[in-house]
Amino acid sequence: MTEVDSATSDRFGIPSIQLMENAAGSVVEFISDCFQGALDGAKAVVFCGHGNNGGDGAAVARMLVERGTSVTVIAIDWHKAREGDAKTNFDSVGTLASGGRLRLVEFGEVADLEKVRDSIREADILIDGIFGTGLSRPVSDSLATIFSSINDRDEITGKTISCVAIDIPSGLFADSASLTESHVSADYTVTFTAPKLANVMSPARRSNGSLLVSDIGSPHVLLKEQRPMTFVSDSTDARGWLSATHFSADSYKRRRGHVLCFTGSVGYEGAAVLSANSAMMSGVGLVTLVTPEPSRTPIASRVVPEVMVRGFDGTESSIETLHESLDIADALLIGCGIGVNQTNKDIVSGLLRGISCPVVIDADALSLLSPFELVGGSERKLILTPHEGEFRRLFGIDAGIGEERIANVRLLAAKHEVILVLKGESVLIGFPDGRVVINPTGNPALGKAGNGDNLAGVIVGFIAQSQVAGASIEDAVTAAVYIAGLAGDIACERHGERAMLASDVRDALSDAFRQVEDETR
Repeated sequence: MTEVDSATSDRFGIPSIQLMENAAGSVVEFISDCFQGALDGAKAVVFCGHGNNGGDGAAVARMLVERGTSVTVIAIDWHKAREGDAKTNFDSVGTLASGGRLRLVEFGEVADLEKVRDSIREADILIDGIFGTGLSRPVSDSLATIFSSINDRDEITGKTISCVAIDIPSGLFADSASLTESHVSADYTVTFTAPKLANVMSPARRSNGSLLVSDIGSPHVLLKEQRPMTFVSDSTDARGWLSATHFSADSYKRRRGHVLCFTGSVGYEGAAVLSANSAMMSGVGLVTLVTPEPSRTPIASRVVPEVMVRGFDGTESSIETLHESLDIADALLIGCGIGVNQTNKDIVSGLLRGISCPVVIDADALSLLSPFELVGGSERKLILTPHEGEFRRLFGIDAGIGEERIANVRLLAAKHEVILVLKGESVLIGFPDGRVVINPTGNPALGKAGNGDNLAGVIVGFIAQSQVAGASIEDAVTAAVYIAGLAGDIACERHGERAMLASDVRDALSDAFRQVEDETR
């Protein structure tokens, strides 16, 4: 982003002060939305460091004053700003303070904690502009006490007030997913042009609150020139896939894709039910569920009536029938609740030999294939969906956290030429070409039993639809993970983390589709 900002001015002639003005304007518009436009008479405290992030904050303070907001600026080390855009905005704030239009409280190396807390005590909103993306070392004890005061805002004010961070919560390192010892915990973060790793990757993203990415005028061609390999998905990815696989006037079941599920076993019928139902609700035309004969009747009585259930007894003829079913399937899901034993290991290995349709490998099938030695590729599309433990068994290493997690997903997806969906907080999707997508939807309650089966069903359903529509499988997986996570967020809002069940998430899929589609209306 430093290079993009520099090139925006050098090559496109957009002054850096204009970018700062645009950034501040986007923050003010967001704050205005928080107050439903009623900024006149509201009380804001803006914390400003001496760098460009502080310059953004000073510009925010000036704009808020122009809208009638009562503003206090906590200025930290402004004496260090000798020149540049930040100094220009600091001088403007000084002029406003001299004219009595805002309150300016300046500190050097040591802050007066009581003055800071007194300023917070009367506030309706706090704006954090102390440090931006350039921070690379831990903060001083004095600044740590300011961070603590911001984080204790509700206790200090005796009411619930919000903190809006400019670009990134102060104290976090932009290129790291790790949480620093001292940092601001914001309710909202307005970042500019593109997210930074600390905005979107856990655990650092927990301190960002809700994230808004604002376009401040940097030409998009400059972003492409950086050749990024790490991305964050958003609703436009899901909406694009939905458009590519839309229902046309001549749509019918065989033009919507056929999913074959080899799932379930005695005692684990629920995994088969959840995955097949989710696949059916994903928009696919046909779902056939093949399961061991003793589980057929219990599963058939619980799946939606649209799912076709077939028994499987492990004989040569039934294995042959299973392979024949593959010839008419557009995508295969294997693993949900099948059990880990040598018979299933042989069956799964046999299914994967010479298969032409994409295969989603989940749950027990991942354990059966551990350690993972297969190689996918364009002729055999393999989509792996492990959680942390399955990842460790598959590849013999821990998934890691933060940047290490991303690097491991990138390495192993490329090495085995597979699409690798690593579940957990901040779901990661790795592609064979080295790209990694960070998914922003979802919540901790999705760690409950059954949600992995839901996700596998949505993924295989989306892939089958992509196959018949001629759409990208990579886009299908990205959209599936986003929408499944969004359904989880909707279900969590309705039921709460403790009570939310995987079946609640499945039932929220229709609302997730509607929410994504409604954004264009």
